Parts: sequence; structure tokens; C-alpha cells
Amino acid sequence: NIREEHIDAVTLCTLVTSFAKVGARDEELYGTVAEIAFPMLCDFDARHLSNLAYAYALAGFVPGLRDIRTCDADADKTTSNSASGSPMTLFDVLAMEAIPRLQEFNSQHLTSLIWAYA
Repeated sequence: NIREEHIDAVTLCTLVTSFAKVGARDEELYGTVAEIAFPMLCDFDARHLSNLAYAYALAGFVPGLRDIRTCDADADKTTSNSASGSPMTLFDVLAMEAIPRLQEFNSQHLTSLIWAYA
């Protein structure tokens, strides 16, 4: 059992990247890491947001998320994408976190992020 209080952004990104690089296809693993990462995303810096997106793209896994809430207590995001009615994914939430902070991204972060969404 993963103890969430002992996991940081670096550990999560490294874990997903490592499993992706060895070709692991464990949807439960990737889903669990995404659920753990989600409440922490507002604390991720540009490097960690881009690394997590890159790692999941490398794994070829796009986890859906349940009970999505933003880091902003005044904003309430649901699990539905209002335009399509489809469930939100980790990539949707990463974009919601990254777009307002694009000025924090250097060229490497932007490259990794763009590659992940390609």
C-alpha cells in the first residue's frame, strides 16, 4: 500500500517514468499513482507537471479521474468535461494546472509537455 503522505512530486514522476520505460502495462498502478498525484498537482512546479505528462504519455496510459476538485477552494470542477460530457483525465487536469503558469516553463518543460500531448 502506497502511503501518500510520504510521496512527493519527484517520486511520483520517477515512478511513472521508470515503469513506462520498462514497458509496464499495469493500469491499476498507473491509475493509483494518478489518484495520488491529483491532489498534489497545484503544488507541482513546471518541471514536475511536464515530467508527469511526459511519463504518462510514454506509458501510453491516460487515466481518468474521479471526484475532481481544483486546488482553488472557490472553483468546483466535476468529473465531466462540460463540452463533451466525457470524464476528465489526468491530462485534462494537467493542462488546467499548466496553462495559467506557462510563463514558469522553460524550453525543456515546454518540449516535454508538447510531446506528451502530441
